[in-house]
Amino acid sequence: MNGDNLELDWETVEKRLESALNEALAILEDPSLTLCVDKDGVKVWGKVTSRGYQLRTKWQCTASKEKFIKFVRNFGNRPKWDSNVQESRVLSRLSASTAIVYQQYKKVFAVSSRDILLACKTYTQENGLIEVSTSVESQAFPARDPVIRAKVYTGGYLVEEGDGSATEVTAFSEMDFGGVLPQAAMMRMSGLAMPAFARSINAALDKAI
Repeated sequence: MNGDNLELDWETVEKRLESALNEALAILEDPSLTLCVDKDGVKVWGKVTSRGYQLRTKWQCTASKEKFIKFVRNFGNRPKWDSNVQESRVLSRLSASTAIVYQQYKKVFAVSSRDILLACKTYTQENGLIEVSTSVESQAFPARDPVIRAKVYTGGYLVEEGDGSATEVTAFSEMDFGGVLPQAAMMRMSGLAMPAFARSINAALDKAI
């Protein structure tokens, strides 16, 4: 589908992104998240919320902040390095920093395939760059049965300069994965998958640099 036919109000999208940015900053500083994974230099904190669950994941990479953000914003390339993603493509662009992106995730064991329709934007923060995504809905682009549409309240990455040549990466999210599995179970599954996700993105970045 042509992204120009999504029938989205761009002013509303921008306001939703600003709200998602504020929600992301809160997750990044929230001391109530509990450490649930500490493996291979990757630490994951999480908690169940009234809307779903939150995750905060920290690791390091060798790419610069700018290269990291450019890499993750190459949305169509994601299935090449993330084995969980079946499809990822840009449907429309409001500006160089704001895009509407469709992604579909593969079925994993008892978890049915999910898809998401996201607004994505890069912001400059005093301490680095932050890529923020949030769900949007379009009657022109509904979920495709039997795929379940997940809802992302906020998600993305904060990248900051670390010690030496390292870049500090913090991935964050609050989402409702949908379906019948308890949110606590989905949080555990997602948290346990994050070290492998970090390895995959670092390996792909190393090849791209």
